[in-house]
Amino acid sequence: MEPTGLLPAVQILGLVAFLVFFVMLIRAPKNPGIKIQNDELNRLREVRETKLRESLKNPDKANLFEFLEKQTRRHDLKLTHYFGQDLGFDSLDEVELCMKMEDHLGIELTALDTSVMVKMTVAQVIDLVYEEVLTQR
Repeated sequence: MEPTGLLPAVQILGLVAFLVFFVMLIRAPKNPGIKIQNDELNRLREVRETKLRESLKNPDKANLFEFLEKQTRRHDLKLTHYFGQDLGFDSLDEVELCMKMEDHLGIELTALDTSVMVKMTVAQVIDLVYEEVLTQR
């Protein structure tokens, strides 16, 4: 003879346990650490931007940044912006910008590979171009 009262009791306990787990899952607080991490990341980005701005005390680098700002038509251009990801540059835009920089500076930019420029930040391009200018003077 089968115990008839035991099976429904086990099923009910399983269902109750599932419901308790489900309610706990729904009512669990969302991860508050994400906001703290985002705030920390933003603070670190600002610190990095400030340090990079210090490098613009060099007048040649500052002029190059202003030139890039004008060419990209971005008044909010930051040194930490990536040409591809943040500014939406494609390979044609990069070649065009390199040609304009060469005309502006009066030198040939041999160190700046346009296929790599899309993965570089504004600060990296400025440093690379500045080194090229120093080399060719």
